[in-house]
Amino acid sequence: LTASSLIVHDAALPNQKVDLRGYKEAESMYNKAFPDRKTKIEDIFSVDDKVCIRWSVQGHHKGNLKDISATNRDFKVSGLS
Repeated sequence: LTASSLIVHDAALPNQKVDLRGYKEAESMYNKAFPDRKTKIEDIFSVDDKVCIRWSVQGHHKGNLKDISATNRDFKVSGLS
């Protein structure tokens, strides 16, 4: 669930503010590159009108990601949103 006014600041998309449409396009790109990826929320909390989510994602790099060919390697990354 997201607001239609969503703006994403993604380190994987440098110098780009991504709106809801762009976010959906990016998710589609990630789904093609990592079709079996699993996202886990490690922690979530809020203070006033701010929410913080600590997450991890893992899977296999099975498809192209922009100009990076599939490696068929496992991956695991974590981050904060």
